[in-house]
Parts: sequence; structure tokens; C-alpha cells
Amino acid sequence: MRTIFFLIGIAGILSFACNPSKSDNQIKGIALIKHTQQDAKYAISAFRKACRERGIDVQEFDQEVDGWLNLILKDSADQKGNHALVDESYELHGIDQDKMMVFTSDKRGLIYALQSAFEALFIFNKNISEIHVRNEPEFGFRSIKFNLPWNSYREHETLQLHAATLRDLGFWERFLDMMSENRFNTLTLWSVHPWTYMIRPEKYPEACPFNDEELADWQNYWHGLFALANERGIKVFMINWNIFVSPEFSKLKDVAEYSQHLDWGYNGDGDYSELVQQYNKDLVREVLETYPELSGIGVSQNERMKGENISEEKWQQWIVDTYFDIVKEARPSGEFILRGHTHPAPELTRSAIENNADRLPEKVWVPLKYNWSHGHARPQLFYIHGGSDSDIWWNPVPDRYKVVFTIRNEDFFVLRWGSYSFIEELLKFNRSNPAVGGFIIGSETYIPAKDYITLPGDHKTWDYAFEKQWLFYKLWGRLMYNSDLSKEVFNDAFNHQYGIKQGHLLLEAFDLASQMPLKLASYYGATWDFTLYSEGFLSGFRPWRGEKWDSHSAFLSVEDIVGANPVDENWQNIEEYVQTITSAKALSDSMTTPLEIADELHRSGTGALKILESLNPGQPTLNHEMADIKTWAYLSLYFSEKLKGCVAFEYFRKEGDLEQKEIAVNHLNNALNYWDKVIETSASYFDEMPLLHFGDNFIEEDFVRPVEMFSWKNFRDQVVRDIEYVREY
Repeated sequence: MRTIFFLIGIAGILSFACNPSKSDNQIKGIALIKHTQQDAKYAISAFRKACRERGIDVQEFDQEVDGWLNLILKDSADQKGNHALVDESYELHGIDQDKMMVFTSDKRGLIYALQSAFEALFIFNKNISEIHVRNEPEFGFRSIKFNLPWNSYREHETLQLHAATLRDLGFWERFLDMMSENRFNTLTLWSVHPWTYMIRPEKYPEACPFNDEELADWQNYWHGLFALANERGIKVFMINWNIFVSPEFSKLKDVAEYSQHLDWGYNGDGDYSELVQQYNKDLVREVLETYPELSGIGVSQNERMKGENISEEKWQQWIVDTYFDIVKEARPSGEFILRGHTHPAPELTRSAIENNADRLPEKVWVPLKYNWSHGHARPQLFYIHGGSDSDIWWNPVPDRYKVVFTIRNEDFFVLRWGSYSFIEELLKFNRSNPAVGGFIIGSETYIPAKDYITLPGDHKTWDYAFEKQWLFYKLWGRLMYNSDLSKEVFNDAFNHQYGIKQGHLLLEAFDLASQMPLKLASYYGATWDFTLYSEGFLSGFRPWRGEKWDSHSAFLSVEDIVGANPVDENWQNIEEYVQTITSAKALSDSMTTPLEIADELHRSGTGALKILESLNPGQPTLNHEMADIKTWAYLSLYFSEKLKGCVAFEYFRKEGDLEQKEIAVNHLNNALNYWDKVIETSASYFDEMPLLHFGDNFIEEDFVRPVEMFSWKNFRDQVVRDIEYVREY
């Protein structure tokens, strides 16, 4: 199921062309009056292709043509008066029923302008003469984090199985089309040490593992990928992990031994030798010289930087001395990404940038993980990677860099997800901060390429995993450009995707059902990647934030839920809530209690199910989409009942009230019924599957009851165990 560029507006053109009230009987097609000021090739070819697939003729002309709908494409410099447009912006002015002026700032602005024109005409049903739109990006950096499967930060079959798919430029053409359609403007590619896949270093030829033919094939691949991105106006950055070398170089020179295999861990002492530093400087310089079409590089500056007598000041300075000058020399007017962390300390990283401004390119972006590795939790920011809640990053407002929040998603990728309200609230919370330049969305534990998750059948009409998750990308991308964007755009996307008229109901159902993982990640405040997998109700590793923790299995048991540590200090966990009630203390109006969370989950779960009941079954893919909503709804009701049961259980433990114990058992039995509905609803589409949260070599935690493959049915016995645990307590 390929998402076609400009899909949102094209069907509307057909109705427009057949609407006699607008004198469309005489409209022969769409005339694009040539745009001579900037590269319009991709925008126009994509537009023409999508239109022609629907029987609409699109032609380019040098001047207006009678009987055609004339879109007159102009560079913003052609406007009169003070109408300068910032990058990626556009302005639409309807003149009469067959003419519209389209002013654009650049290549991206033209793509967005044509899409916006269609939305105005065929989603919002405006007359051409009534259209007067001016739009510019709310956030200038709108990126996807994409981990590469070679020399990857982690090694697991769920990552490496994508290798062949990602070497196919046909995949990237589709992925980059999706990015362009959804107004993402930056692709960040992450690998521990990607450089020797890109060059044979002049000074260290032995560091490259490929023969000449193999390397030439790799280089053709990179040039092809970067060309596809540039054609679409998408920047590409290669992100590496600082102090590593290639495995071959490590073995030959006996340096940075940890580079040879990541089974040895990606944290710990680093090799600060002069050879390792010079090697990295030389390779980065050669990569930037070899690939002028590459927008820049980025550095993750935490892993493997520790060591005896190595202060945070020293490791911060190593990053400065290794990378800053090289990037500035190769890309003086370019861009650089320097990922922030709790270690080195935020004030050190800020000072490193500001005190070395003359050694850096013009634009510097500083990504910070939003609420650590679980950005789909609370829309407000509480801490970053490593736990720091310092505001030094933006207070006072920096003038030498922009903060880019990374919204990591280690929490769901089996089920489709789409909460318009959450993304809108998160973006609006941050848009008033002048230090925030944008966002990166994506996962460390999942690559959205080969779909190894979905069972075959008539419902599987897509080629690649990201196409199944189309709503996730459309919501994030379009709202990052404009967080005030009307829901009608997404409603209509459903309608055209499936040939229906109930898109608004599906969007509402998704918004309700998608609250479940947000509520869990907010209540069970997780940290790094494997400390939470929301859709599975799992925590694969000890959370690190002082929670009670049940080591019986990865499943979040009664004990885990009772002793959880919420992200938001205004949320009470069950232990605190019951202690407050039993001690006769007054509840603060500012606090959110576990029972209030349970009630919200109940309302959202039952609300989503009620909407689905009003919809008729459709084509197999739509039925699959609705089943995902239903599965989330049942997970919402499961979590609601579990919270209620855990509250009653904690009352019993504090007060010895046997009636509360029975209430707890009843709630947990209800929860089991909903878990069984999750299993039943998802069974047609998913079987057990490998999950990185269970299999990463860094995880040494031993569970009494280990599980190697994920499915909801594989944890049913743990849901039953909760009931037995409370009953026998």
C-alpha cells in the first residue's frame, strides 16, 4: 500500500472538475505556469504523476491558458512590498475561479504550497478566489531518527534482518516520498562507526573491510541515497558514537578494543590515545570531502567516554578537539549535530559550543531526549537522557545553537498508533520556547523497513513497515510544521485511504485508544530503552528510579504497578495514594490519583469501542486498522482494571480489610477478561515475534520466568499470576 504524494487533495480535483456550480465543465486540466526561480522538478513531477493516475491532465506552460485551472508558480522575490518568506514557506492568493498565485520560498516551500492549495480547495471546499493562505514552519528542524543495521548500536535479529531492504534505493525512494509528503525535512542516520562503509581512509586503508568493487558499490549506494534526499529537499546527517574505530582497525592497531564487538558493551572506558583521535578526525574529514551532498554529521557524546582519571571536562574537550574544526572546515556554512546528555554535564556542553563558536559551522543543533527514552508519555518535559532536569540548555536563551527534542519510541510498533491531541499538546507546550528548534522522532529498538511483524493475508497491502504506520508519521510530520493544523486533513486522509466517509470517527477512535501507552509511560516512569515496552505491558530491565521491582518476569506485575514512580510529580503512585488516604491526610487538588487515571483509561477505552461499534466492517486493511484500535481499547480497559485492583490490594495490605482483597481479585479477574480480548482481537494479524527488549546482549537481568518471543498470549500466565498472588497473599 504505497502512500501517493498529494493523495489528500487529488480525489477532490475530480469532484471539482465535475462541479457545474464552479463552471468546471470547461476545465481541461491543471496548468502549472512555469516556475523559473528554483528547482521545481521533483515537486512538479510528483504532482503530475499523482494527478495523472486519477485521470487529471497536468501540463506546464509559459503563460496562462484559457479553459485550464492556472496555478502560477512564483518565487517570493516576485512579490511586491514587504512579503519576504522564510525558508520552507509559501503564500497562496486566489485571483478568480481559474487562477491562483503560488509564492514559494524554496524547493520545500513549493512542495508544501501545492499540497496546501489542494487542501484548501478540496478538503475545506473553498472557492479559489477566497483562498488567501500564508504558512511558514513552526519548527525548522523536523526529523526522523533512523538506525542503520550495519555497525549498529545494538545487535539483534530484529535490526540486522533489515540489511537487504535498506540497501535497496527503491525503499529509500518510498520512505523519502513519505517524509516529503508529511513535511519532514531532515533524515538522521545512526550507526556506531559508519565511516568505513563510506570511504577507504587514505592514511588507514586497512580500516575499511571491503575490496574495491564492494566499496564502489557502497559508495554508489550512499551517493544515490543522498541524491534522492536532496531531490526532495531533505537534509541528511550521519550520526556516529564518538570514540569508536572500525573493528578491523581496532584489531590491527590494538586500540579501542570495545569497537570489535558490541557484546562487550557500549558504555565504559574509552581509548583517548592520540591515534584514536587523529583517526576519527581524518575519517570525518574524508567523508565530508567525498560526499558534498551530505548535509553534515552528528556526534553522540556519552558512550565509551568514561575512564580512570577522565573527568567530564576532559571528555567534553575531546569531542571539541576531535570534531569541531573538521566540520567547520568542510561545511563552514553548514550544520552540525551534537547530542546533549546528563553526562557530560549540560553546562559543559553549552560552554563547549559557546566558547568555541569560531570552530563550528553556522548552525548547531543539540538533540536532547524528551523524558529519556520514552517520549510518548506526558506532553510536558520532566527530564532528559541521564535524568537531568536542568534548564541550562535554554536559560538564558542560547544564540549559538538550537535545542532539538528527541521523541524516542521504544514503546509500541506492533499496533498502529495516532493521538492527535497528545502531539498537538506536546508541540504547543514547546513552541513558546525560543531555544527549541524542532524535534526528532524515532526508535533505537525498531527499524521501520521490513515488516517482520504482520501475518500475511489480504489485510497486508503495504510493502514496508513505515507504510503500515502511516498515521504516526503523518500526525507528527504535519503537526510539527503547523500544530494548529485542522483535524480535517487527517480525517480526509482516512477517507481517501479507504474510500469511506467516516474518517473523523476513526481519527477520534485512534486518539482515544492511543492514550493507553501514554498513560502507562507516564505512570510507570521509565528511563532507558528496555525499561518499558508499553504495548506489551513489559519492562525488560530494572528501571533505575527507585521503583519497587518484581524480577519474576518482564511483565509489569501487581508489585511493579503498586510501587511505580510516575514521570510527573503531580501523579501519585498507588503506594503513596493509599498511604495518604489511610493516614486521613487531605488530597491535594493538584494531584492526579491512580483511580483518576483508571477512570480516564476506562472512558477512553469504552469510548473507542463505542465508536467502532458504529462503523461497518470494510476492506481487509481497514478491518486490520480497526482491530488495532480495538486492541488498544482493550489494553486501556485492562490497565484500568489493574490499577483499581492494585489500589484495593494495597488497602488490604495496609488495613487488613478482607473485603478490599476480594475487590482486588474481582478487578484483576476483569483485567484477565480484557487481556483475553486483546489476544483474541490481535490473533488474526500477529503471532509471536522476536523483540529486542528481550534479546539485547547488554541485558544481564535474569528473570525467574524468561520469555524469548513476544506475543500477548505468551504473558497470559503472568496475568493469571497477578490474581493468584493477591488471592494467596
